[in-house]
Amino acid sequence: MILRTYLIILSPGGVKKLSAENLNLRRQLIASTRKNPRSPPLSLLDRLVFGFTAFFISKSRLEKISILVKPATILKFHRALVNKKYGLLFGTKGKKKLGRKGFDPSIVKLVLEIKKRNPCYGCPKIALLVSNSTGISISEQTVRRILRK
Repeated sequence: MILRTYLIILSPGGVKKLSAENLNLRRQLIASTRKNPRSPPLSLLDRLVFGFTAFFISKSRLEKISILVKPATILKFHRALVNKKYGLLFGTKGKKKLGRKGFDPSIVKLVLEIKKRNPCYGCPKIALLVSNSTGISISEQTVRRILRK
C-alpha cells in the first residue's frame, strides 16, 4: 500500500490522483454516516465531488475504491458534469427574457393614433374601436397601460 502510494505520487499528475482518490473516499465516508443506513441520499455536493474526482481516477481504480456508490453512477455524474460544461461553453449565450412579451407595435401605434386624433375618447371606446378595426380582442386595461407608457 505504501509502495503504491509512492509510485502514484512520483508518476505525472500523481498528487492530483491521490488527492482525488482521498477526497472521493472521504466523501463516501461522510455520506455513509448519514441517517439512512440502507441507501444514504446524495446531496448535490456529493455528486459534484464524485463527478469531479472521476476525472483524475482511472476506471480500474474507481471500481476498487467505490464503496458506497457504484462506479457506473460516479461515471454518470462525471458525464453529466462534462455535458453541463460543454453546454455552458457552446450553448446559447443570451438568456431569455422572462415575463410578458409586450404589446404588438402595430396595436400600440394604432391606439396612440386614435388617442391623438380623438383626445376625448376614453379607454373603453378606444378598445372597442381597435377590436372592431383589427379583429383582435383588446381590453380597456391594455389600452390604459399603453397610454400610460
